[in-house]
Amino acid sequence: MGSEEESIKFLENQIDVNFNELCEEYIVEDIVWDDFGMAGQRAYMLFMSPYPKEPAPNIIALCPPFYPKTR
Repeated sequence: MGSEEESIKFLENQIDVNFNELCEEYIVEDIVWDDFGMAGQRAYMLFMSPYPKEPAPNIIALCPPFYPKTR
């Protein structure tokens, strides 16, 4: 499994397990990866409301660090 596949499985786990309640209520609008000056990478998710007339929630989910096993 390559690092891209690892990162997808990592994000799926974050959405299904760690942020499941949040992801059930809102739509993930964007996922941004950043290294924040550390060895691994961190993803953060930005959300939007499922209802077009409602404003976007002021919520950002910061995922735990991701350290790929393959390089």
